[in-house]
Amino acid sequence: MAVDWRSPRTTVGRPLLRPWMAPPRPPGLVARPALSERLRAAVIHDGSTAAAADNGAVVLHGAGGYGKTTLATWLCHRPETRERFPGGLLWVTLGEHVAGPELASRVNGLIERLTGTRPTSTDPDQARDQLGALLDTAREPILLIVDDAGSTHAGTFPAGNRLLITRHDTPRGIEVGPMTEHEAKALLLRDLPGDLTPQTGWALMLHLANRAAMRAVRHGAAPENALHAGQQRLDAGLALLPPDYRDRFAYLDIFGPDVEIPLEVLHPLWGGRFGEVARICEALADLALVQRGRPGTIRLHQVIRDHLLRTGNPGERVMRHRRLLDATDHRHNDYLVAHLAEHMAAADRPDELADSLTDPGRVVQRLQRHGTAAVAADLAYGQGLKKADRLAEILHRDSRLLAPTDPPDALGAIIASRLGEPPAKNEHAWLVNRPVPEGPPPRAPETAWVTDEQGEVRAATVSPDGSWMVSGGADGTAAIWDCETGKLLRRLSVAAEVTAVTPDPHWLAVGSDDGLVRIWDPESGRLLHRLRCEGPVTAMTAAKGMLAAGTATGTIKVWNPRTGRPLTMMRIDSSIRDCRWFDDDSLLVVAERGSYAFRLT
Repeated sequence: MAVDWRSPRTTVGRPLLRPWMAPPRPPGLVARPALSERLRAAVIHDGSTAAAADNGAVVLHGAGGYGKTTLATWLCHRPETRERFPGGLLWVTLGEHVAGPELASRVNGLIERLTGTRPTSTDPDQARDQLGALLDTAREPILLIVDDAGSTHAGTFPAGNRLLITRHDTPRGIEVGPMTEHEAKALLLRDLPGDLTPQTGWALMLHLANRAAMRAVRHGAAPENALHAGQQRLDAGLALLPPDYRDRFAYLDIFGPDVEIPLEVLHPLWGGRFGEVARICEALADLALVQRGRPGTIRLHQVIRDHLLRTGNPGERVMRHRRLLDATDHRHNDYLVAHLAEHMAAADRPDELADSLTDPGRVVQRLQRHGTAAVAADLAYGQGLKKADRLAEILHRDSRLLAPTDPPDALGAIIASRLGEPPAKNEHAWLVNRPVPEGPPPRAPETAWVTDEQGEVRAATVSPDGSWMVSGGADGTAAIWDCETGKLLRRLSVAAEVTAVTPDPHWLAVGSDDGLVRIWDPESGRLLHRLRCEGPVTAMTAAKGMLAAGTATGTIKVWNPRTGRPLTMMRIDSSIRDCRWFDDDSLLVVAERGSYAFRLT
């Protein structure tokens, strides 16, 4: 995690986006000049070896609640920061236990903010290398801030322009300790009358005490009495709230720290009118018991969440998770799309968890919104569940198998085929378990002998009416022959590795190693369509209104040969050797690792 102080190099490929992922500026921010000047010197100016740790990264370290995140946020909102880093600001919040696919997912999220495309890697090291390559080749400097990094995250984030980390488990870097008496007084007495003496320098507790004291003063308490009560314990502010507000605050123990919790999720969980939910959140934010996130969301500080977990009842917590699941639409709620697995696991519903983790529709939804690493992170909650372990194994072996498809709804068929069972009937295509047709293959029309100088013949197909045939030779041409006379009718300058003829009209399809399928009118020699595959074409078959091509990379694409419009795509985990239509709408695919049957609707 070294900081690269060199001049930025020219980027390769398309220009990067310029995200500015600064959290909202906290209200009532109290200046801490000694710390802020050291931080600004380390990041904005020439750097400071005294501020460096973790291979040169600038590190803010100290106990939870002492203000590390607040200082980093302050830096994000300084005008000189924008001037110094015109390439953008990346911010990611972790936590001690974020690792594996979940860590890769968060790094992939940063890459998506830079490029507009989310990678499919589930390996944190691969994600780090990709992010590092982007930062190394950026035209303009980019600031990367990693908030609440843990001891296991050393080396996860790459060098590149500037790297700022907040953490609590290292003695190196800029120490964020208790506030000075002057700073504590400014924070504690904000908006309060009089000249009182603070009793602690813990920034979060001072903020809590100040907000609790302010509410008490509004209700008629003397400032000195309110301040003393506010500094005694964390739940002093709660004592000033109505009992139903305190009960609803306790429900927040089911949410993770620093996660944006939408009010639309709290509404069915808490009950009542939406306006009342908003008023409760405002009251909690006013007491600093929650933090305001983006519009319509709140967040919990790790210290507050730890307090809720210590004081709450584990059995009641399980019931709260269940209430959230039962009261919310899993498919159409953005929060639950991202956090469904953790809530189902905490609700102790293993059967529902297994079904949701491997449901093709939900997996496609999660993939399209958050990427392959997010699906892998979800599957960690289902360890020991047979179907979940199977999908986790598939992702571990080759995450690219579940990359975005064209058309997108073909992805459900891919997932279902990999799990070995059919998805829902409304999918565009699905795997069917049916025997391979028995008996001899259909008899081909009789043909005449033909000879030519093509060299080795690599492909040959006879037209459905038996009047002509095509051969693909090693010389990089496709020859069309009259089957009755053996006369050469036309020669096409195209390397034909595989060939097929559509039944109506009789058009010629030629597949090549360059990943293209070309459709020709055999009578005029006119090229009608050029269709793109995802690898060298190794197999092809035509039926009425459908043309299918398989590749060495395991993809099968289906088009309408008249229009060239793609109909669907499937993917398997090995190279395709052959494919054939049967029963008009069913496709048999023979691959290196087995045979597959697909039915298209």
